[in-house]
Amino acid sequence: MAGGKRSGTGIYENINGDIYLGEWQDDCFSGEGIYIFSSNERYEGEITNGAKHGEGTYYYLSGAIYRGSWVNNSKHGRGIQEEVGWKYDG
Repeated sequence: MAGGKRSGTGIYENINGDIYLGEWQDDCFSGEGIYIFSSNERYEGEITNGAKHGEGTYYYLSGAIYRGSWVNNSKHGRGIQEEVGWKYDG
């Protein structure tokens, strides 16, 4: 904690079952981290002010994987989507 705000690295368990493991800044998820959703999907990568932002990988429950750029929780720019039997790079 710095100034009463979470800072550095840590683990957060939400009441809904989501778990965050990673870096904090000014009481927000910021930096490199892993966010595991209660659905067992997960995101690994850069996070800014609690949002997927920068380079990261999202693992879907279906087995699909998206690797690429994110802006404010949305896929943005170049990325690679892989699913059983096909792959898109663009």
